[in-house]
Amino acid sequence: MRGAVIACAAGLASVLAGVGRAQTASFTSSTELVVVQASVRDRHGRPIGDLTADAFQILDEGKIVPVSVFSNADEPVTIGLVVDSSISMQPIRTQVLEAASAFLEAVHSDSELFAIAFNEQVRNALPAEAPFTSDPVALRAALDTVAGARGKTALYDAVGEGLRYASRGRFPRRSLVVITDGTDNASSTTLDETLARLREGDVVVHAVALTDPVEPSRPDVLKRMATETGGEFLRPENTPKIRPLLTKLADDLRHAYMLGFKPAAADGRFHRIQLSARDGNGARLQVRTRAGYMSRAGDFK
Repeated sequence: MRGAVIACAAGLASVLAGVGRAQTASFTSSTELVVVQASVRDRHGRPIGDLTADAFQILDEGKIVPVSVFSNADEPVTIGLVVDSSISMQPIRTQVLEAASAFLEAVHSDSELFAIAFNEQVRNALPAEAPFTSDPVALRAALDTVAGARGKTALYDAVGEGLRYASRGRFPRRSLVVITDGTDNASSTTLDETLARLREGDVVVHAVALTDPVEPSRPDVLKRMATETGGEFLRPENTPKIRPLLTKLADDLRHAYMLGFKPAAADGRFHRIQLSARDGNGARLQVRTRAGYMSRAGDFK
């Protein structure tokens, strides 16, 4: 899917209309929409999950565009763990996997889950004939078998595989949780290529930046991945902090929004977007969403 543009808006609207408190508008199948995920917090950093569509304003390259499709329901997601299993992770491997398990237990119980472990190689935890599961215990067991701590770090290759994998999911909301302590030193993919794929897609990357005890870490790279896609950037102070941060992230995912809008122009360019929200008293809220989208070239009907 290029630029998070959904070609069949009517199909997406019907999906969202059937979920919880979702509010939608009707469209013909020829209408193309940009659909973004968003999280909203109050000034104390607490997630807000009960806003309606009229609380939001979307700017597409500075031009206000109306919200056409909207969901504020706690619904299942397609979500993948992308876990560093290079040699530097050996001292904290058990704690990281336990924190990942707590995260999986806390997301919506009907979610579609998968996991990837990476060092200089990228390995899927689940078999090709059964690539997703809704069982956190089974996924943890599968991840245990592939997440041995050895070798170098092919972060960009792993993120690319995560994007391909997530695109096969059946839920509109798709996310990756990337957990790593080091810089990339083994990928065939470059950082620029990875960022371009993130900008053109609709998968949200949440990045957990750990401290590499040997090599200098690159938290700036992980922060860029999160910022471009509207994800959370987490930097735990120490190993025990990983679990509560991931559990809080799972709660945030359950308070997320989906908003769809018709692009301001069909020009084949990258469009910057700004999404804002206010509460019932008019107070401005903290909103996190992706930086923009790639517009398709051509006329919309």
